[in-house]
Amino acid sequence: MLARRGLLSVANTSQLFRRQLSTTSLARARTWGGGGGGGSGPSFQVSGKGVLYGILGTNAAVYGLWQLSYEKKRRFGPFRPATGIWQFVPSPGFMSRHFTASLSSLYSGRVHTILTACFSHENLFHLGTNMLVTYFASSALLGVLSPRRFLGLYLLGGVGGVGAQLAANYYSAKNVRSSWRHMLNDRKMLGASASVNGTVMTYCALFPTSIIYLYFIVPVPAALFGVGYVAYDIYGAMNNRYGPVGHAGHLGGAVVGTLAGLAFRYRLLRKF
Repeated sequence: MLARRGLLSVANTSQLFRRQLSTTSLARARTWGGGGGGGSGPSFQVSGKGVLYGILGTNAAVYGLWQLSYEKKRRFGPFRPATGIWQFVPSPGFMSRHFTASLSSLYSGRVHTILTACFSHENLFHLGTNMLVTYFASSALLGVLSPRRFLGLYLLGGVGGVGAQLAANYYSAKNVRSSWRHMLNDRKMLGASASVNGTVMTYCALFPTSIIYLYFIVPVPAALFGVGYVAYDIYGAMNNRYGPVGHAGHLGGAVVGTLAGLAFRYRLLRKF
């Protein structure tokens, strides 16, 4: 995980980047409209904290819906009709159909699950760790990226990760016994891990010499941390393809984040 102390050195780095940006460029980057000239774009603005808290809040809200759905099932069972406010609470089946991604969901036309699964957590520990890393990584990234770019990075990392895991499942399903294909087609994915990997790897690409405190204790250079981060998922993808962890999805998010970080770094150093 990224520790708060590990981000202090990044804050100094982000200040160095900001000195190279003109006041006009910064103001343009902070505008949600994306820096269009002549004032013709949207006049409203969104803050970095607004985007961050929106991400955290959306993930927390979907987690809450999962918990309410299971409580509804516990109270009323599969056959007894719900009463009162519980009528408006989604069922676990609804949550599974619309907030998890799988090959089966794509075959059924539920393409939106590629995005909704990126905000979906059933487990509190899974939610907590993902949101903790998102919070710390954003503290550095929002110093040099506009809120819109940060949000785009988060979403693209998640969608790229889901796409990579779906592709891995599809490839695996073609190379196993027919009795296993149904399981791989129905293998469900959920969680913000790919989005988190995208933000972490962007951080590593932008600030490769900064220090990350692994588990809040062990100091590791960001570049080395990124290499280890990716190596772990490569190993998992090659040796544990059918386990509960979507290593291919993690790698998809990491690739998106690395490419985005290098692109942002080039623009920050050369364009502004």
